[in-house]
Amino acid sequence: MAGAAIVARLTADDAGTLVLIMLVLAAVLGLWVVVESSARYRHSTGRTMRPRGRGGRAALTLTVAITLLALGELLVILS
Repeated sequence: MAGAAIVARLTADDAGTLVLIMLVLAAVLGLWVVVESSARYRHSTGRTMRPRGRGGRAALTLTVAITLLALGELLVILS
């Protein structure tokens, strides 16, 4: 994530704000994955009980975040 942020910052003039928006979205999605993983860990240790599983939402969210980063990098390369 840090490498993508550096590249997006250095090429913001060339690629435009779309790359920065994609980076921010990916960062927000990544933060959600961290919070969800933390809740899953607390559930597995017995500190808090969750009513049911999330059905793979964390994996899907992580996939979307990585795809956004890859598209942003591709836009930078092609511009």
